[in-house]
Amino acid sequence: MTRLLEMIIFAVSTNTGGVDLNTEALLRLQQLDTTTSGTTLVDNFIYIDVAGLSGATDGIEITNSAGNLANGINIVDTAGGTLDKGIVLSGTFTTAGIDTGNSIITNIGDAGTDFSSTGGLTLAGYFQTNASVDFLLQGSEQFFSEASNMADVTTSANYFSIYGNDTASGGDNEQTLLDLVQENNSVDVVEGVDALLTLTNDDPDDVVNDAIRFNAGNTNSPDFEDGIDFSAANLNREIVFENGEALHGQTADTFTFEDDDGTDYATLSATALTLTGNLAVNGDNVTSEGW
Repeated sequence: MTRLLEMIIFAVSTNTGGVDLNTEALLRLQQLDTTTSGTTLVDNFIYIDVAGLSGATDGIEITNSAGNLANGINIVDTAGGTLDKGIVLSGTFTTAGIDTGNSIITNIGDAGTDFSSTGGLTLAGYFQTNASVDFLLQGSEQFFSEASNMADVTTSANYFSIYGNDTASGGDNEQTLLDLVQENNSVDVVEGVDALLTLTNDDPDDVVNDAIRFNAGNTNSPDFEDGIDFSAANLNREIVFENGEALHGQTADTFTFEDDDGTDYATLSATALTLTGNLAVNGDNVTSEGW
């Protein structure tokens, strides 16, 4: 190995009057000319260039053979001037701008935002984007979200919100919080997706109170125009019942049946079935008790 310049300094820590005196730097480059404030007099303290057909493996190599190295590179802003950017990457990189190998990247903008050595990401704040974000899953890959250690706490494992703002006159702008869509795969297969939304309780000990619940909102009334709307879709059956097969009226105990223009044609309460038209019975008898 050939070195154009090699400097070896044996730095020894001494103790004078109870104070450790360490070597501050083996090499110090400092610009002292401050005649005109803000004037750039030195472009680069260190300039490394690989020109022509030559080549180099590393511009700067920091190796810790057997000692204790706290920081490979430490960029400190002492607030005495202006430090615009710590590290700037520009141009085109063949493989990567930064390659950390299996090392951990911590304190990214915040002490709680880290990249782990296994490829995980921990965020101390919100994940915010300024454009659309696509998550492309292939084969058997899954987008997995899990919330654990929730004993005796009030929380929402996954929380999504949207600011609805439709002020256009003469028409409605479609604004939805969550769209579940089976895309066109351009192939006529035997069967498509089994379900766009599946709710499963895998707990053998505890029952889920409500599979789907509509919460009370703010002071606006009603909170929802329709609980579930099937009007725009083509279905063989809107609802398939199982087990108890019960419809439960919580407050009024009365069900109202309407036609397609909103006209009531029947009500069913705990004591009576009231029709606006005739009752037609075909094929079976009607039996009444108590007459």
